[in-house]
Amino acid sequence: MTPRWSNAARQDLARIFDLNADYDPARARLIDRRPIDEVARCADRPLTGRPIAGTAVRERPVTDIQYLIRYRVEDDSVTVLGIRHTRENRGTP
Repeated sequence: MTPRWSNAARQDLARIFDLNADYDPARARLIDRRPIDEVARCADRPLTGRPIAGTAVRERPVTDIQYLIRYRVEDDSVTVLGIRHTRENRGTP
């Protein structure tokens, strides 16, 4: 499947990078890369994410950096809807 990024997910990546770059630029680059790598894995195995009840959305943790990726499986793609830290409370994108 092809990974696709919503505008909101792209904005989340930029926000996450900027927030982490303020503290540690090297770690910010690492954290920036991990969700991208994990989305590639999602595209290979799209049903491994936890389904969110009552929606077509799935959630996949990136445990080493404590982020969650929310995505939707479509015909030939996985669309990333949003990325957030596990301590954020933003609801379903």
